[in-house]
Amino acid sequence: MMLCLKLTLLTLLIAAPGLCVSGETVITCDGDVQRLSCDTGVILVTTTVYGRSDSNICSNAPRNLKVTDTSCSSTVSTIADRCNGLRECEVKTNLLGSSNPCKGTYKYYTTTYDCINARDVVVCEHGYRTLDCGADTINIMNANFGRADTVTCSSGVKDDSTHKTNCYAPNTFSTVTSLCNGQHKCTVESSSSVFKDSCKETAKYLTVSYTCLKTVITCDGDVQRLSCDTGVILVTTTVYGRSDSKICSNAPRNFNVTDTSCSSTVSTIADRCNGLRECEVKTNLLGSSNPCKGTYKYYTTTYDCINARDVVVCEHGYRTLDCGNLKIKISSASFGRTDSTTCSSGRPAIQLSNTMCYASNALKIVNDRCNGQSSCQVPASNYVFSDPCGGTYKYLTIVYSCI
Repeated sequence: MMLCLKLTLLTLLIAAPGLCVSGETVITCDGDVQRLSCDTGVILVTTTVYGRSDSNICSNAPRNLKVTDTSCSSTVSTIADRCNGLRECEVKTNLLGSSNPCKGTYKYYTTTYDCINARDVVVCEHGYRTLDCGADTINIMNANFGRADTVTCSSGVKDDSTHKTNCYAPNTFSTVTSLCNGQHKCTVESSSSVFKDSCKETAKYLTVSYTCLKTVITCDGDVQRLSCDTGVILVTTTVYGRSDSKICSNAPRNFNVTDTSCSSTVSTIADRCNGLRECEVKTNLLGSSNPCKGTYKYYTTTYDCINARDVVVCEHGYRTLDCGNLKIKISSASFGRTDSTTCSSGRPAIQLSNTMCYASNALKIVNDRCNGQSSCQVPASNYVFSDPCGGTYKYLTIVYSCI
């Protein structure tokens, strides 16, 4: 018998602008079929754990298998590989070939997933499809070439060519990613000549799910501004360097623009902007390491706007994060000051002028206090976070979801 437990979540993991998220947890006894589905959006698996942590779940064990070992688990990636980007997905767990974390114990699969508003396309075998993000750039979430059900792309096809529903070409995601990621537009072909034919005599199809990311390029020394009309910022990547001689080509004297193989990844913009609705960063104050001396460089930041709960607590204040019966998941936290207007009422200008003030330990401290709790209280205090900028009136910003 299949045990399927569904828990409603108010959560957000990662998404495109206007993301609507609904979370589920599904538990399936070993050997049964695990079914994931989204009423709206597509599946994005957070985790799948194979093992046992409770003696009461899937307790009707076959003979010679016990249910008393409740410290048995291993992480499984195959369900994410097969289900991400689909609206519905059924996986026969006895065909997964998962490694056995505890022999002699009857185990189960626990999968937590979200339903996100990504773009998804299905291309029947021998067909083509163009992915188009306009001025934004393509970010591939998942891609599969094969067959996962008997209905999709079945019109006019022989019945015996749709029966194999556990068919997946292993190179699909990497192939589509290399073709489309970072492009404004790309065309994909649903063909065994492009992807490995993992199930001959089966009528196959290509499924691709993707989002469109915002990209901001800022010349070295200028102010980089990120903003969201709805939701809050979640930075995907920031690259510092040069890959094009035409971008930021008005270089200061003694700097060249010809070295276009110069880059390094920067985390400071994510650290300072994640969780905010608007963010301005003075790039000349970032102190980024120099990947190519003598070259005039620029910052390229790619980001999404995500729907999450965000709170601001002025210095010396307290705030309780409460998720009821669910658990807190912290996305970002910052203690300091990044603008001159937040928590500014009644404060002299000298206490608001330093807008490059960040406590480096803020995220770790809030994570330790709150992650996994149903509620927690956080104070906006130098005593908790240390004082990153004496004489500046600070505030605490936290972005979190309930899972």
